[in-house]
Amino acid sequence: MEPTFYQFNRPNNGLPYLVTVRDVDGLTMSLTPHLVTGAIPYKTRPDGLPDSGELSKALRIEDSIIAKLGSDFIYLGHITHSGNVKVVFHSSKAAPSNLVIKTGLLQKVTIELATRLDPQWLWFDANMAASPIEKEIGRNQALIQTLAQHGDVSSKERDIDFTSYFDTRDQAQTFADAVTANGFTLGKSGIYETDSPDQPFTVSLVKFGKAEPLALAQDCAFLRAQTEAQQGVFDGWGCGIVK
Repeated sequence: MEPTFYQFNRPNNGLPYLVTVRDVDGLTMSLTPHLVTGAIPYKTRPDGLPDSGELSKALRIEDSIIAKLGSDFIYLGHITHSGNVKVVFHSSKAAPSNLVIKTGLLQKVTIELATRLDPQWLWFDANMAASPIEKEIGRNQALIQTLAQHGDVSSKERDIDFTSYFDTRDQAQTFADAVTANGFTLGKSGIYETDSPDQPFTVSLVKFGKAEPLALAQDCAFLRAQTEAQQGVFDGWGCGIVK
């Protein structure tokens, strides 16, 4: 199964600090104590980020680094900040001190790699690991962008629909009781049963609010946690366009 990646911005010293990071399981962490990082430089815009051309160059170099290191090195993602795309791995062994990457017919670049032991993954936790809200920001990005492309004004309030699925009616009811005590209301369909063999009980919720990234992420993180506490599956949100 392909790993799930999240993208979010965690401002650092007033500048964008864009993180792309994957989910990691405990077994992978226990078997890969070496932290490996490399910095791919780019020309910055005034905001510290690369333009699309510079970013494409950096990502092509990143792809080459991933290919050269091979499957022994678990690619975790990268951080784009202040003129560098920092590419990050964990591995069971040390990386070479540098890699020479071909960037054109007669062009090459040398990328220095740093390896250090970090068996508890402390650097990753401090600098890259996504919080529940940051994960939701990453999950919601595409839908928010689609709404904006169709003229939606995210700061305008509207009904926002949320859906969760459960194995039993008792689980669905326990979940509904918990979340309706925290600002959500049951939708028109409320709690209902379908003929699906998996999670046949559905809870439809509505909340009146803004379709802004942080507010939505906070609501989704809360609902996902409450859903999973009842062994359910949170299916996300949707809303109409408000101009």
